[in-house]
Amino acid sequence: MRIIIRDIFNDTDAVEQLQALFESCSDYFEMHGASLVWAGEETLLCIQMDPYRRIFGIFCDENPELIGGMEVRLSHPSDDCLSFGWFLIRHNWRGMGIGTEAVQEIERRAVREWHVVSMECGVTEHENRARNFLVKNGFKETISNTTNKMLVGSGNARASPSIRLTN
Repeated sequence: MRIIIRDIFNDTDAVEQLQALFESCSDYFEMHGASLVWAGEETLLCIQMDPYRRIFGIFCDENPELIGGMEVRLSHPSDDCLSFGWFLIRHNWRGMGIGTEAVQEIERRAVREWHVVSMECGVTEHENRARNFLVKNGFKETISNTTNKMLVGSGNARASPSIRLTN
């Protein structure tokens, strides 16, 4: 099985697949106390108005279904930084190394194509599964206080990824 990471930012055909992905990962939205809101193409058009935002689809070469996805912002919070928005993998595809492979591929692209030197991802302190995943992938805590914790690590591509943990 080979994982394919594809920029679906301008792919209006992916709208229905993104909606299905969001619905299948409702646990993510429930954890954040958010309701699932996706207005289809209108939402995608609003996202596309932000020149620094990208949406990547995660596919398996054996299955045309979107099995995961992630939103990233370039030049956020600084010019040489990339930040993750949401990062979702369908339940039946979790625990197979797909998330690790996706993070490593985005890190390689970030360094090679966008000249990124750091990456960050915000997670709440209640997101133990996400925190454990990021730590397993080389992230380390560097700053800690009651409201904001930062984890930093070095990856294969020499970008310094960080996680901002918030209450």
